[in-house]
Amino acid sequence: MSDPALTSEINKLLNEYTKAFAMVDGVAIARCYHAPSITMRGDASVHVFQTRQELEAFFQAVAQRYHDDGGQNAGFSGLTLQPIGSKSVLATLEWHQIRADGSVLRSWWQSYNLIYADARWQIFASTFHI
Repeated sequence: MSDPALTSEINKLLNEYTKAFAMVDGVAIARCYHAPSITMRGDASVHVFQTRQELEAFFQAVAQRYHDDGGQNAGFSGLTLQPIGSKSVLATLEWHQIRADGSVLRSWWQSYNLIYADARWQIFASTFHI
C-alpha cells in the first residue's frame, strides 16, 4: 500500500492498540474495535463480541495474561495494507511481544479487517495466522 496518509492513520491505530496492551487496559483496547466484531485466536477459538463491554472484559483478560506471561510491551513489523473497499482495509503484520529485558517473548502473524466508522479506523475482524 503506497498511500502515506492511510499508512499513517493505520499506524496510529496500531500504536494506540499496542500502548493499551502495555498498560493492561481493556477499556482502551476495546476502543480500537468496532462493536460488533469477531476474533480468531492463536488456538483457533473464535469469539464474537456484540457489545463494547464484552470487548473490554475479553481483552482485559488477554492483556493480563500477556503481562503475567512476562510480556511488558509489543511491537510490530512487516505491516502490509490492502484496501478492500472505500472504507475498509486488510492489514497484516507480525507482532513481537517483548519482555522487560527487551528480549522477544513470542512472535506471531495476524491480519485485521479494519473499517472506517464513526470517523475513525476500527478493528472489525482479527485473525491469527494459524
